Amino acid sequence: MKKKIASGNRRTSGCPYVPDTDGLIRAAHLTVVEDIRRGRGDHYRLATRLGERQWRGAFLMQRSSSMILGPESGNEGENNFYRMILQKIKDGAEFRHIVSLEGIFRRLQRRHGTFGRMEEAFKSLVTHNWKVGIEGPVQTWYFKKISDKEDGMDIRPDRQARIFLVEFASEQEQPEGIIAMDPGGTDFCLHLKGPMVRGLMHACQGFYDGCQNLYLHELREVLGQDLPQL
Repeated sequence: MKKKIASGNRRTSGCPYVPDTDGLIRAAHLTVVEDIRRGRGDHYRLATRLGERQWRGAFLMQRSSSMILGPESGNEGENNFYRMILQKIKDGAEFRHIVSLEGIFRRLQRRHGTFGRMEEAFKSLVTHNWKVGIEGPVQTWYFKKISDKEDGMDIRPDRQARIFLVEFASEQEQPEGIIAMDPGGTDFCLHLKGPMVRGLMHACQGFYDGCQNLYLHELREVLGQDLPQL
């Protein structure tokens, strides 16, 4: 009898069950930081992981645009990210993308950056009424641009966070996002997961809706002779 009681006490005195991240999010309605990385290009690697599941839609805001310039030569992380985006759009995911013409110009001026796949990237794009976008199986997703006009809002490209947000096809899966920044010139990125990411997605979609369309002649002004045939 004493042995049975002792055995029972040992079973109940252990640590309580600790749920995994998904369990915590569901139980407490939390938004969590899944990962923090420090290093150039880590945001592409974290973002590409989100391609392992089926998407409902995604939002992408960059300082320039991988979709227009194509992946930078030698940047395997950006190349994998770019290929993933193309496949997800082909599979029917919604895709809202905001670009910066000033950011594109700045990136092209960097001495160590080359974009040998720009012509290939342009073959994936379309224009309707001179608006630039990318076609999905159901509709065309037009690119929007950050305004360069002085309207009391400081939205210069160097003040914009690089944001990639995904809502998954299954409502059982929490939305996730990658936020990239470079305080002090050091690249950092955060991988977020939880219900507040959905609120951020809705806010970013509202920003997208309020931005102006990107037109082909604007790209021509920035790219000049480098502009591929579209």
